[in-house]
Amino acid sequence: MTSIQQRNATADNSEPADKSRTSTVRNVLSNWSGLAATTIVSLILTPLLINRLGSFYFGLWVLVGSVTDYYGLLDVGMRSTLFRFVTRCKGNNDRQGLDEVMSSALAIILAISALVLVLTAAMVPWIPAFFAVGPAARPLFMEVMAILGITVAVLFPGQLFGTYLSGLRRFDLYNFSTSGANLLKLLLTVLALRAGMGIIGVAFATLISSVSNLLINFLMLRSVDPELRFSLRLVSLSRIRELFSFSFFAFLISIGDYLRFFTDSIVIGRVLTVALITPFSIASRIISLLRHLLYGVAAPLQGMMGELDGAGRQEELKKFVLRSLRLTGVLTCVLVSLLALNGDWLIRRWIGEGFHNSYQLLLILLVGYVIAMSQQPFADLLLIKGRHQLRGWWSIAEGLANLSLSIYWGHKYGLLGVALGTTVPMLAVQIFFQPWYALHVSRISIVDYFKESVVPPMVTLVGVMSVGVALKTLIGPVGMFSQFGIALVESVAALALAWMLIGNEDRQLVMRRISSSAKVQ
Repeated sequence: MTSIQQRNATADNSEPADKSRTSTVRNVLSNWSGLAATTIVSLILTPLLINRLGSFYFGLWVLVGSVTDYYGLLDVGMRSTLFRFVTRCKGNNDRQGLDEVMSSALAIILAISALVLVLTAAMVPWIPAFFAVGPAARPLFMEVMAILGITVAVLFPGQLFGTYLSGLRRFDLYNFSTSGANLLKLLLTVLALRAGMGIIGVAFATLISSVSNLLINFLMLRSVDPELRFSLRLVSLSRIRELFSFSFFAFLISIGDYLRFFTDSIVIGRVLTVALITPFSIASRIISLLRHLLYGVAAPLQGMMGELDGAGRQEELKKFVLRSLRLTGVLTCVLVSLLALNGDWLIRRWIGEGFHNSYQLLLILLVGYVIAMSQQPFADLLLIKGRHQLRGWWSIAEGLANLSLSIYWGHKYGLLGVALGTTVPMLAVQIFFQPWYALHVSRISIVDYFKESVVPPMVTLVGVMSVGVALKTLIGPVGMFSQFGIALVESVAALALAWMLIGNEDRQLVMRRISSSAKVQ
């Protein structure tokens, strides 16, 4: 091969890679933009609902939401399964496969939506008594649950369309739709509360925003992939069996996730009191925002993993996994450190005085989540490579341990016991099981893992915490504006440290993306 041919071949290979990396950065930035809108909505809605509804009715709202959130299990892991198959079909340029996968998945999801409506009608009459809701509040509980049941039935196909967009690496469109739905929910909720409609108005606002999300996702899907065909003829039993064989273990993972993320409010409502759901919900909502922020980074990386694995580029995949672990680990440690240093001040400014125990709960939960979220690329890798069977079983074990310990320690230690019940099993899984199995599957050496993906996050965590503790020790108790200044200094130091530790290749990639965005503007 001549030197000119070599240069041309190199250019041909590097151009798609550069385009793919740029797309990854675009998707991360769009995810963060979408999260910014979601965060603004949550920051406004949470104190608004607490103050307008009161602790009891806000706790009731969270409790009903936690119950109906469990309907999400009925998708049997189909969304994560669809994402995996779409990325692999895209990597293989398999048009027929995309059509068959989407048609089959949609048929399954529509059947599940119908099942949700049937279950809601069956459960509404008796479930308030399970939580010892008083007779006066039971009719309200039943009405809200019926509305949210319909909402979930609408959400399923809407989320499926959004997952297909994400699988095509169009997170920007997915986030546009989600942000628009959230902003619409905020507007309608404010109007409903001002009109004195209470929880019922909030529930209808949620339903209307879900319908809008469904319609927008469908229209954008047709715009991005006009060749996509929906047809009953494309729904085959063999494809459904293939999806279910993969989704079964994704379903087990979902069960574990639901036991971790949606059980606490139910345990508190059953073991303690409905009113105590409110302080725990404040801490868990901050954790939820943190999870979504980091998922905004991890989800596009997962899509890239799927394409690399589908194309058989295993060496590139190993390097990409290490980079992903370093990136998510450093960002997780930055955010967790800032929350640990400023969480009490944040809660007082956000919600008001009287919720100091929410900060204590937040600190306990952060201990587990700092490790779990740092290792998200490992969890995604197992799913992409179809080696998620063991992860499914240990997710179930972790979820059941979470439930059992939260009930036991909740009786003994109250809300702190519920938080410990979540954190301890999470630490056990993330320290003793997941990383070692993922290293075995990926064939990444332990030395490379620690050097590239463990040491930089640990340096970040220690560095940011040291700066924050030193500032607070030197300056002492301060007012609101001084506290804001300290938090700003901590944030600048954290971002500077993160910028140094994420790696030269990722720094250059971010700078190219910023430069290209500036040129477009």
